[in-house]
Amino acid sequence: MVTLTNYGAKIVSVFTPDKNGAIEDVVLGYKSVDEYVAGDAGQGAVVGPYANRIANGQFEIDGQVYQLPVNNHKACLHSGTQSFYRQVYDAKEIQTADGPAVEMTLASADGEWGFPGNKNVKVTYTLTKDNGLKIDYEATTDKACFFNLTNHVYFNLKGEGMGDILDHVLVVDANSSTAVGDSTLIPTGEIAPVAGTDFDFTQPHKVGERIKNLPYGYNMNFVLNKNSNNELSKVAEVYDSESGRFMEVYTTEPGWRLRPQLHP
Repeated sequence: MVTLTNYGAKIVSVFTPDKNGAIEDVVLGYKSVDEYVAGDAGQGAVVGPYANRIANGQFEIDGQVYQLPVNNHKACLHSGTQSFYRQVYDAKEIQTADGPAVEMTLASADGEWGFPGNKNVKVTYTLTKDNGLKIDYEATTDKACFFNLTNHVYFNLKGEGMGDILDHVLVVDANSSTAVGDSTLIPTGEIAPVAGTDFDFTQPHKVGERIKNLPYGYNMNFVLNKNSNNELSKVAEVYDSESGRFMEVYTTEPGWRLRPQLHP
């Protein structure tokens, strides 16, 4: 069972059985909209127009510089503090060939949070016939604009509130990552090989096995081994031996971000 809210197009809960049949919620979230408003509204949310950081809160398209909110060191993080994850989407239930779904739509005006173009966004959550959770994103704009939509959900395969995820075993199909220079976590532009480093998950490793070696943890992006950016393919696997739960991650995109949340 999956629970959603149209406040930020958020995933609130995903209930699934463990190896003994016990049902637990395996994503982190709050119990009420008021808690999302007062707390971390990015939890489980669709983040956009641009997820992650934009250095100096600025970008340039066709010679025009666009100024964005600066809310993380000198960067714009997740498009500012009031962006897509704090907006109320229109939502409706639909039926698809893959299974029952919820379609959420949002309109964002030209210049909102500094981003150009009148933007229309549609996010569709589908509970597939094989009990997978599928997320489809669509966006249109009448001006050139950088887009980087994602969902900001955190998983704990033991169950929400059941401890940390440092003993989860992870495999990621990526031979390189985007290097960051310092604690601001802005990519340097270098595509760094992971072989022989603590970022190498091409073979199974526990998430917490080497994290103490890393001053910034795993708050970075993997460059996935994909033949085509538009091909849906498996890029990661996560396993929790305590619960027996196993998760596969599929994407059409060229990158995947790992960010362990160290609290329960």
